[in-house]
Amino acid sequence: MRFCFVIPLKTTKVFEDNKWVDSEKKRGLILLNLMRTLKSIDNAASVADEAIEVTVFISGHENPLESVAQDWKCISIYFVENSFPRPADKSLYMKDKELKKTSAFSHVESFIAQSDNDKTFLMLFDADDLVSKDFFNYILPTFDQQKCDDIAIMAGYLYDYKNKTFGYLDGNERVFYRNCGSSFVSKIKLEDLQSKGFIHRLKNHIEFHLRAKEASRKVYFSFDSSVLYLVNHGENDVSERHGEYHMVHFVKHFKCSLEEASLAQEKFPLLVS
Repeated sequence: MRFCFVIPLKTTKVFEDNKWVDSEKKRGLILLNLMRTLKSIDNAASVADEAIEVTVFISGHENPLESVAQDWKCISIYFVENSFPRPADKSLYMKDKELKKTSAFSHVESFIAQSDNDKTFLMLFDADDLVSKDFFNYILPTFDQQKCDDIAIMAGYLYDYKNKTFGYLDGNERVFYRNCGSSFVSKIKLEDLQSKGFIHRLKNHIEFHLRAKEASRKVYFSFDSSVLYLVNHGENDVSERHGEYHMVHFVKHFKCSLEEASLAQEKFPLLVS
């Protein structure tokens, strides 16, 4: 069994005086968030009840992991280096993200074609969100139990790291997958990754479930809170479109009870370690 994550990564450079220059501050922040994300995946994989091969495809212009020692227990990391231009204007940011996903898909396709594993799952993931420690032990059996092709995560946590504030989207009043791209898991075949395959239809996460239904796939709507959206001031995707403090106010509006926050800390131990 194989599980692939595809993570589009922001450039670690900054655009100044009409040119791209190195930024130690930006590189450090992106690396910090990425390492936390990868550690959450590695932790979940280390306690998975089923034998699973977990590979993370990071697609970006620079590889910040080159500068750090890596000691992963149960995951493999594959960096996809992109040669197309970095987005100098914010209006191009989402297009850049889509290009990075597409370039990663071709590598995932080659990876799957060379492997003899008979079952593959894929999840588009952001480079600062977290999976819970029981992520695989919930997600994988659910595919068999529900006989589904895709899982849309309806409920999930939010965490404002700077203000140490938890929020919770219960899937009823507010749906997690409509607010977070790290929220859709698909069981795929090789043809799903090819140029006109299903995975290439997943452009806007708000519509992922609709694209699945158009392809006659069965979607299961999960209310298990197995993913956390981490608010990074000024660095989240939504900050590019709605301003730095949009998600800060959003977390405050959906602030957790103390009981729910305590449960979140258990499910996502990296937040308090």
